[in-house]
Amino acid sequence: MLQSALLRFVRMLPRRAAGLALAALLLAGLGVHGLVAPSSALAKADVGALMTEALLDSDAKALERLLAPNFVFIASSGHIADREHFLESVRTKHFKVMGMSLMNMRESRNGPVRIITGNGTFTASYDTPLPGGLMRLTLVTESVKGAEQVLLLQLTPVIPTHDCRDGNCRIR
Repeated sequence: MLQSALLRFVRMLPRRAAGLALAALLLAGLGVHGLVAPSSALAKADVGALMTEALLDSDAKALERLLAPNFVFIASSGHIADREHFLESVRTKHFKVMGMSLMNMRESRNGPVRIITGNGTFTASYDTPLPGGLMRLTLVTESVKGAEQVLLLQLTPVIPTHDCRDGNCRIR
């Protein structure tokens, strides 16, 4: 009941605010299809939520702080960009995220490396419109000297099937 009330509230918000609210709810431990056990690592400002906000705002300064020196972006089109080229495309507005929502987020950790996977919707352009719609998201982070930085962001288009409810979508 609480989840449906929260989702109704999120749907009433403008697109950008709805994406941020949904990401915040998910990262705080409320999943769309059930409760997700909260992690102590997610209790503080989470790099996933910060990354989502920076992408929606086209905030290159925030991304500079979040991205590791060896960051790699793999777009839904298959285009690959290193940190320098990715930041330049954000600064010059060649890469623009118009909408992003996340669900079925899962986390796994091995030492300082954290892998966050999930699915959701993604709408963006990279000079030309990128494949959009339902995506599988992979975010890899590493903690160095107490600061968590993003090593990889990959978006993979998927087919919306019944299996997607638990995050196991077929690749398009």
